[in-house]
Amino acid sequence: MNASPAKARFGGVVVLLLACLVGGFSACALPFAAGIAGTRGTFTVETHAYTTSSRGGVNVTSHGTFRSSDGRVVDRHAKVEPDYAVGYRVEVAKAPWTYYVVHPAYAFGWLAGTCLGLTFLCVGVPALIYGGPMNARRARVQERLLKGAFRCALGSGLLGAILDIAM
Repeated sequence: MNASPAKARFGGVVVLLLACLVGGFSACALPFAAGIAGTRGTFTVETHAYTTSSRGGVNVTSHGTFRSSDGRVVDRHAKVEPDYAVGYRVEVAKAPWTYYVVHPAYAFGWLAGTCLGLTFLCVGVPALIYGGPMNARRARVQERLLKGAFRCALGSGLLGAILDIAM
């Protein structure tokens, strides 16, 4: 039994919101983590900041100095999310809102999030537009896009995890 068109469209809206959150956030970070956008430079860890969540979890942020590769930009109040040892130097890209570590593992992780957003998009758009089953031709195209985006998300996520462990 098929859901009513109103329920299918509502589900499409919910899935599109997920696509915008996951895919939009990941797609914005991907070029910086890949090192193709932003001001490239070196981040030197000087201290750590520890913040505790209401559930008791601890988040460690590395604080230090960012120096751009061309020497024009120096930021002594830079922050990077991963926990690195004091004195460690990390290659980063400066975005207008934060710093991203330039590393293949992080780039593949952001690519996985982008592909997952595309997967949600492949599910949400037809549900919102048609509100029910599509004809056979459109369903085949949607299935191919859905499988491709999901395989890309899964493969790049696994590759990013392997590279993070290996490097």
